[in-house]
Amino acid sequence: MEDIKIFFIRLNLFIIESLLAILLCIFLPLIFILRKKCKLIWGSTPLINYKYWSDAMREGGYQSVTLMNGWFNIHEKKDFDLYYHDFCPFIFPQKLKSCLGPFLGIIYVLLHGTVVHGTFRGIMIQHRSFFYRMERILYNLFNIKIIIIPYGSDSHIYSRITDMTMKNGLMISYPNAAKFENFTLGKISYWTKYADCIIAGSQIPLPRWDCLTPQPICIDLNTWSNKSDYSSANGVKGVVKIIHTPNHRGAKGTEFIIKAVSDLKAEGFLIDLILLEGVPNNHVKQRLKDSDILIEQLITPWYAMSAIEGMATGLPVISDISNEDYTKVFRRYSFLNECPILTSSIESIKKDIQNLVTDPILRKNLGQAGRMYVKKYHSFKTAQYMFNSIYDKVLHNKDVDLINLFHPILGEYPNRSPKIKHPLVNNRIVDKSR
Repeated sequence: MEDIKIFFIRLNLFIIESLLAILLCIFLPLIFILRKKCKLIWGSTPLINYKYWSDAMREGGYQSVTLMNGWFNIHEKKDFDLYYHDFCPFIFPQKLKSCLGPFLGIIYVLLHGTVVHGTFRGIMIQHRSFFYRMERILYNLFNIKIIIIPYGSDSHIYSRITDMTMKNGLMISYPNAAKFENFTLGKISYWTKYADCIIAGSQIPLPRWDCLTPQPICIDLNTWSNKSDYSSANGVKGVVKIIHTPNHRGAKGTEFIIKAVSDLKAEGFLIDLILLEGVPNNHVKQRLKDSDILIEQLITPWYAMSAIEGMATGLPVISDISNEDYTKVFRRYSFLNECPILTSSIESIKKDIQNLVTDPILRKNLGQAGRMYVKKYHSFKTAQYMFNSIYDKVLHNKDVDLINLFHPILGEYPNRSPKIKHPLVNNRIVDKSR
């Protein structure tokens, strides 16, 4: 009975969306007449990355707008510029708004867009088997370029993950994604074929990427104050504060971090572990200032926004970036060798925490190098360089070598300023006793 109910709900939605698609096509000539081609548009999954990229490009002289289908509880409504519901009359029922919103979003893109940025889930229309294809065709018809930037769950094909620890962590935090991997694979195949540019970042087990960077995320360094007063505490004399901000514990290995800290405290080390979950970013920013070490993740191999925010604050950061299936290409062809993150694992996390807790000089050196690393590779300036290069390629057909944009030898940008120096080798502490 429940299956029949779901069938009719989906049938009704399909009928409504089909009618909306027909109406959209009817009004295309009018949209073309009214079109003002001028804006970069980012959406519609409410990732804070979009806000930062949009702000960066706006600072660089572009008209840039974020258009989202909603916002997460760790963000604020004001973080993004526009939402679907801004276009829908408030008297409409919610189900109608959920159908109408994406189509109104498409109209906005057709009226104003030069370049639209999305994920493998899609741009304005997501989780639909037909209508996102129509969306792509319309953008091509209006000569709007499409840039795909995956973020994780939109590109994870569980059956192809060779790291079983990572797969298990994802199964803990995102079990439903495994049930729909054929749908995800279909989206990946589609946008791999039709996107004008794909910036894969660490999501490299993909058929295609056009710009090779370990992590394309940027932040506004002007809003992140650099740590100037480093604690001399060493866990024996003085408490060392460790911060960990998991939104999904399974994918972060939180239980292993808690266990390691608990064991060290039982051995007499003075450590305070701060766990922040589901709290607004402004609160995280304040707590980072008062911390000594940030631990990001041990299961999903790479570093992400939390690590970048920690480095921007001047904290030493621990995260697992040891898997050579992911790291080797970025060490050879991009800027990962300059990254001062201390790599760790479930097996080594206790020892790695102890090394940082007992060595305030190492914490300071890594923290200062982290700030310099973010300034060089994750600032607004870097984002402007990367996206300007991409736009030169896809909009103006310039001969730009995107895949080697951050190449340590061939790339121009990494050599604009000195290499980031730090005491790690391949993101590990050198054992001087050997």
